[in-house]
Amino acid sequence: MNAEEAERARERLFLAFELYAAGEAMMSQNLRRRHPAASDAEIEERLHRWLESSDSER
Repeated sequence: MNAEEAERARERLFLAFELYAAGEAMMSQNLRRRHPAASDAEIEERLHRWLESSDSER
């Protein structure tokens, strides 16, 4: 892999991490809207359960 290919790979990986973080933030906001009385810990738990269920379906 030459330097140009390595840089493109690095950029794609960075973009993938940014997209993952954005998706996680959007789902967290969605859960907050659906469960307004839930504590931060409950939202975090729901988010983790959602992520785990998404992983097992792939």
